[in-house]
Amino acid sequence: MVKDALRVVKPTVDKVKAIVEFFHRSTVATEKLKSTQRQMGMPELRPKQECATRWNSTFYMLKRILESKDAIISTLAVINAPVDTLSQEEWETVKEVFPVLEPFEEVTVEISAESYVTASKMLPLCKGLQQVTAHPTECNSG
Repeated sequence: MVKDALRVVKPTVDKVKAIVEFFHRSTVATEKLKSTQRQMGMPELRPKQECATRWNSTFYMLKRILESKDAIISTLAVINAPVDTLSQEEWETVKEVFPVLEPFEEVTVEISAESYVTASKMLPLCKGLQQVTAHPTECNSG
């Protein structure tokens, strides 16, 4: 369900994935990113890669790129990286998609922690997801 919904923003997610893969392939770029993060007073966070079989890896990839946004933009510009950078509109898309995915991640973690998930647990979780998807701005702002 989540993977299907992500198809709408696939071009943006694909660009994020290419940026992350670039940092994972290039030790020079990774070291420059760490240096830039230190200079900006940010924690040294390496971009997280997406795994095709786990939808929540996309969530974690987007989360990490948002956490390191300024350092990533700066690093890619300074090293003249051979990778397409995100436009302002694409950064906004990532920023808007992230809070929509967050409740699904929370439910995934909750369910994954259980050996045996009962209906008494599933029903409220499903109801909560229905409310979030019906009124995402109301649920995420309050």
